[in-house]
Amino acid sequence: MRHKPIQIHNDYEIVKGTLKHDVFPELRKHKILARMNFECCSSCASYALCEDMKRINTQENYRKIIGAVFYNRQDEDHLKRTGIVHLKYMAVDDDINDNSIEIGTLIKTISEKFKLKITWDGSPHKAITVSAPNSN
Repeated sequence: MRHKPIQIHNDYEIVKGTLKHDVFPELRKHKILARMNFECCSSCASYALCEDMKRINTQENYRKIIGAVFYNRQDEDHLKRTGIVHLKYMAVDDDINDNSIEIGTLIKTISEKFKLKITWDGSPHKAITVSAPNSN
């Protein structure tokens, strides 16, 4: 049985390109691990990023990581179909909500700097929705 190919949304390249070339590199400068199309689902990605942050932060002579942002393969499929992606994020010390809010605020600020449209209620427990600047 052949699967019907996904029709790529017009905003896909705008959102993905801006995240890849502008937003995520800028977040890395702020000590945020940033991964695109990472792991199969949010549970696997969250676990892998927590392990990466622990490993990096215990290495000598390495810049300490303060948090992470990602979207997974399921999110990539959604981005292709809709032109919208939901960024998940976490602080190294994720049990302190203020640290997660700080990471979310940084993601929002940098994404808006590069003209992406952001929808986020400021909750440390909600993903940040990113779309193209002129999308509805």
